[in-house]
Amino acid sequence: VNINKLGICRIDVDSILATGCFTNLHVTKDTCYELNNKILNALNDNVKNYKRYKWNRYLNNGITFTKDVISTDCKESITLYNKEKEINAKVDRRLFLNSLKNEDEIIEYFKGKTRFEIRLSTPKKIKTYLQISDTLINTVLNSKANPILLQFNKVFGESINDINSYIDIDNWENNSMLLFLKEHDFDLKLAEQKLRRLYPSNSGYYDRKNKIEKIYWSLQSNESTDYISEMRNLLL
Repeated sequence: VNINKLGICRIDVDSILATGCFTNLHVTKDTCYELNNKILNALNDNVKNYKRYKWNRYLNNGITFTKDVISTDCKESITLYNKEKEINAKVDRRLFLNSLKNEDEIIEYFKGKTRFEIRLSTPKKIKTYLQISDTLINTVLNSKANPILLQFNKVFGESINDINSYIDIDNWENNSMLLFLKEHDFDLKLAEQKLRRLYPSNSGYYDRKNKIEKIYWSLQSNESTDYISEMRNLLL
């Protein structure tokens, strides 16, 4: 509408709304939740499949989990970050805010806010995550799906039971696995790499790998998994 007032060209807004389609989307949700080092560590520790998702951490301000694949259609990620710090840190954002009459009001809104964000980079992804049959503007805006929760659950599981269960470590075999983890500073990836060298055959490797992973997840503290539950509840 504002462009039409310039007299340079005319845009048929009604037609755009009726026939326009999304080909790329960033879906976000702002929550009253403050990230800190302990929470970011909990996110690192509770990834459901740590081999599938790599992470990139931004000091204590945020973290991104990305599925480690080559294909664009299979690529997926979720980012959590401090929105207040983000808008104040970037020069272009500051310049934009300074030009607004309600700058203080906007900054106040983002205080203590954590933003969850995912990117749907293809029409196929948009339809899958939003559970819709096309990517028309009105169809997308009227979707009742929860794409951010869907991605969060892909990374961290749908419930705490997916990543945490009690394991009896009083028996000899489980205690041996615990000592093996301790020897590798409870770094699951390093432990499994050593295990592969010790047991070249798949049968011997996978049996012990599964037991080590169960013990590892059983050792995750209740506090750590509580953070994951808190964040999941914010997305409901």
